[in-house]
Amino acid sequence: MRKHLMSLLLASAASIGLSNTTKRGGTKVSIADINSVSGGVKVDDGETTADINSVSGGIIIGSKAKVESINSISGGIKIGDFSQVKAVKSASGSITIGRNVKLGSVDIVSGRIKIDDYCQIKSLQTASGNIKAGKNVLVSDKVATVSGNISFMQQANIGGDVQTHSGNIFLAENSSVKGDIIINKETCKLFKFSNGKYDHPKLELAEGVTVAGQIHLYWEVVLILPDSVEPTKVIRHY
Repeated sequence: MRKHLMSLLLASAASIGLSNTTKRGGTKVSIADINSVSGGVKVDDGETTADINSVSGGIIIGSKAKVESINSISGGIKIGDFSQVKAVKSASGSITIGRNVKLGSVDIVSGRIKIDDYCQIKSLQTASGNIKAGKNVLVSDKVATVSGNISFMQQANIGGDVQTHSGNIFLAENSSVKGDIIINKETCKLFKFSNGKYDHPKLELAEGVTVAGQIHLYWEVVLILPDSVEPTKVIRHY
């Protein structure tokens, strides 16, 4: 997964090149791409822009803004309430997403993803970093991380798989997963070793959570399952 995400960011870096110009138009109208090598980028409330390409520096998207895509090599990203972004790719830096935001795919190599309530997102993927979502968040496709925890509050709706290697997974009350829940085998247990023993990941599903697919476990996991999830859904591959 890490290699796949990095290849996406390398393509974005090539599109930036050595340009350090920022092309902007008036507020609340369509504007050209924003390309920045060093320094922050800000899109005002209600503004519409094409692609944002940044090598180093934070990116702030105001509320009710519309952006085609965000490509960042290094720097945090903040997206305001009620905004729309078709795709976000970042090599290093966390992303904070406001309420009622509509997003396409979100791919981050290193950094956490924090999502407020009532967001609609196509997919979430990070190689190293936690994914934490508020209430009533809809993800139409998969949620995946290699090294990081996944946490969704009440009434989350995930259309694809939920997947991790070494992190914990928590789904709050009345959430649903249309695909599988997968905890893959940890290939580097050194990072999970403490107090003289391995720290195994935890899968905790609260009351009312439903899983349409199966729960695949490729190494020992601490399981906390509600009555709404049949024990026969758990398949142990170790």
